[in-house]
Amino acid sequence: MLTKSYAELKQSLLDNPTSAPPCVLLIDGDNFIKRHIMCAALSDLKAGGVYTGGIFGMLMSLTALLRDFAEPVAKIYAIFDNGIPAFRHDLCPYYKGERAHSHSILPPEEKAKAYEQLGTARKMLELLGVVCADFKGYEADDGIAAAVLLTVKHGWRPVVVSSDRDLLQVISYGGRVWNLSDKSETATIIDEKNFFEHVGVLPAGYLLYKTLSGDTSDSLRGAEGCGPGRAKEIVNGFDFAGADAKLKPEQQLKLLVSAIGGALDGKKFERAIVADYERLTKEMKIVDLFTDDKRFTPIPSQLMRDVLFETGPDKKLHAKTSRVQTTPFMKMCVKLGFNKVLGDPVKHLREFERVVKRGESLTASLTK
Repeated sequence: MLTKSYAELKQSLLDNPTSAPPCVLLIDGDNFIKRHIMCAALSDLKAGGVYTGGIFGMLMSLTALLRDFAEPVAKIYAIFDNGIPAFRHDLCPYYKGERAHSHSILPPEEKAKAYEQLGTARKMLELLGVVCADFKGYEADDGIAAAVLLTVKHGWRPVVVSSDRDLLQVISYGGRVWNLSDKSETATIIDEKNFFEHVGVLPAGYLLYKTLSGDTSDSLRGAEGCGPGRAKEIVNGFDFAGADAKLKPEQQLKLLVSAIGGALDGKKFERAIVADYERLTKEMKIVDLFTDDKRFTPIPSQLMRDVLFETGPDKKLHAKTSRVQTTPFMKMCVKLGFNKVLGDPVKHLREFERVVKRGESLTASLTK
């Protein structure tokens, strides 16, 4: 039997919008914008240090996703960083401590200029009808994880847009991830079915894999001598389809330490896992976006509901931010010089207008 092509699938969903749960995008705001800023940084620098390429790249990328994505998108949210939960620094004071000193393709003063695009890019997203939010004292990852739980609970199908691999955890909770790290021309959506193909471990073992391999971007060391390849070998030794199916990540780590034991003739990375068990447990708690540790205070559920379902007290603000604002968008394009390369900027609004129209019926259904 022939399966439907990608184009046929998209058309069937457009023709029968009620045949599938509504799809919503959850954009990792800072990650998404910064990625485009740095992709365009050298070209902007060579062009005289006028940094606008990140905003342009963001606009083109998001427009292409909406145009080519198989499922009609009914809502777009962009969640931004606004601090780090004290819980993480209490456990590991070095968390993200080296990020400020990380390598950059731009000198510090030029990088600062390039990142000035962040505020303008967020404003452009708002003009396109994207609901932008941040939560004081929380990272964007925390907001996205909470949004995935709430949207899944209401029968929506969330797709997270990010290159941050910590967010692959949402797949175990009903989310999917548009993998920005993929080099292919078409968007790669990672879900439970293709997770192993893209990541090399099963979703059930992903947190253990992240803990063992570490994450230099977050200053998390992992187990000494245990890189990604070796971590995959260890995790894939678990029987997640059988005896180990119900083990939580911390139990997996504890079982691994018990299996290694105190053998003096163990390999260096095995001895490191045993010796650093306490530190690795803390780093696992930091990475876990869905931790049930009582020291972590999650984002208040009502606050998240107000953002996602636009049920907050400021109805006028919701009405403004959840619609496409054509005139301000056009003025911004002129100011940034985009009208010269976009041709007719209005044509780039059409996909977003379709999203807003679907979103109106979606939010209306919540109040019935």
